[in-house]
Amino acid sequence: HQPRFNIKLRDDKQYLVLRIDPSAEFPRVEVVRNIKDDEARYFGPYHSATSCRTTLRTLNRHFQLRTCSDKVLKTRKRVCLQYQIQRCPGPCVHPVEPDNYAQQVDDVMMFLSGKNDELLDRLETRMNQKSAAEEFEAAAQLRDSRQAVQRSLARQNVVQEDFVDQDVVGMWRRSDLVELVILFVRGGKLVGKRAFRQRDQEFPDAQVIESFVQQYYQSGTLIPQEVLLPCAIESSEVLADWLSELRGRRVRLLNPRRGQKVRLLDLANKNAAAMAVTNESQVEDRHLALDKLAKRLSLRKRPSRIECFDIAHLQGSETVASMVVVTDGEVDKSLYRKFKVKTVSNDDFGAMYEVLTRRFRRALKGDPGWECPDLLVVDGGKGQLSSALAAIDDLGIELGGETGFDVVGLAKERDDQSGYSHPDRVFLRNAKDPIQLRSNTAELFILARLRDEAHR
Repeated sequence: HQPRFNIKLRDDKQYLVLRIDPSAEFPRVEVVRNIKDDEARYFGPYHSATSCRTTLRTLNRHFQLRTCSDKVLKTRKRVCLQYQIQRCPGPCVHPVEPDNYAQQVDDVMMFLSGKNDELLDRLETRMNQKSAAEEFEAAAQLRDSRQAVQRSLARQNVVQEDFVDQDVVGMWRRSDLVELVILFVRGGKLVGKRAFRQRDQEFPDAQVIESFVQQYYQSGTLIPQEVLLPCAIESSEVLADWLSELRGRRVRLLNPRRGQKVRLLDLANKNAAAMAVTNESQVEDRHLALDKLAKRLSLRKRPSRIECFDIAHLQGSETVASMVVVTDGEVDKSLYRKFKVKTVSNDDFGAMYEVLTRRFRRALKGDPGWECPDLLVVDGGKGQLSSALAAIDDLGIELGGETGFDVVGLAKERDDQSGYSHPDRVFLRNAKDPIQLRSNTAELFILARLRDEAHR
């Protein structure tokens, strides 16, 4: 039906990879997302941008390759800071021996390919040669590079005796909730993982796995030699042919029954179960915090949807308002809105009245995504709360009861003229005195987070 929106809520961007073009003049390592059919070498994919940037920082620190672009390489007249701190030989200005630079490029490609044992021997041999020639600064640099490789080896777990690149898919499910984990095995070493949570999966396990494999690898991620699946699927041969066509080389889809591959699958399944427990405990913690908030403020029920509004201006002009939304204790940025105040200036109370009038008119019209919240929070004291209540009352919306919602005002901690400190306070409808919230409580954490998001 060609849906207009991304109903799977999947990120359409491809994973980060590292690219080296050996045929370039003084090759460099660069981060890219698209893999092109050229003569360059690509390494990855990296399941997170952090791991990719960490690897790149290690390479830039211990293997002296240029970091500037080709245009800068040709036009620069003075060396940059990377040369000054001895992380680049400065081929843009100084004469650099191409053979020595090519050795560094080979070292980097071996490091990224996982050939660490061979690289360690290679670095040690060159280090000894430089030391024997009394080139001690060069030998020290090779020593540091070797130690960096050894540290990276210490962070990797050897899980396969052969050196096959694999993606291992683990699965955990409870009714229509499915947790999927992919373990990345490169060169026999477990180098990372990524988790996915899917709801409303009322299909057999084989169908869920088949659909997931298609969507995951269609996004453009690098495809390994083998993909281990937790259950057999009917179209495994067709999927394997499709993946082989995308990769340009043969890909095998396996559902192993014994041996080391089964132990890898068990590890992936245990990771999926652990991720499910972690996510469930986080949901439970959020619900407990919402229950405490409802009890402390005497709300009619646990607030599933909370909205917070704040007014801001520049010395009385350019008045705007922010609307942030928390759903089941988790911020929902897709529902955030910003309003430009049109009728007043330098009047926070009038601006709050206008913004809430516009917001709840949409709710009365039944516009999608604008349904009434369970709890409305306005940033400010009695004045802002009165403006909010006036706007809601003028629209004929009933508060409280079985069908209404609650409205509160949140006043920030402050010191009065006598030096007495007033903690964060919550003003309630039809209550003379505010409720003072103690520090380090769950209810204050939720409301303060809302207020901070509205300010941001």
